[in-house]
Amino acid sequence: MIEKGQRLHPGDILRNDWAGETNPELYTMYVKRGKVGQQQTFDCLAYNGQMTHFGVYDNRLVVVGHLDEYDEFIKALSKLRSMKQDRR
Repeated sequence: MIEKGQRLHPGDILRNDWAGETNPELYTMYVKRGKVGQQQTFDCLAYNGQMTHFGVYDNRLVVVGHLDEYDEFIKALSKLRSMKQDRR
């Protein structure tokens, strides 16, 4: 379970221990903290590209890895943005 105060980083791979082994959302990628109604959530990207939300205070999520590709993707976007600004 992700403990209070534990820091997550975008690109972290989370295992949802509420899900069974055949559930396609057993593993998701953490994107950001969010809010659904009054509940604070961990907003994650599922296998199908859809955002899924897990309650911050009622979760059984475990960090099992990190997608370095996410970091590379963000770097590439930043580089493109810099190139575009240099053209102005």
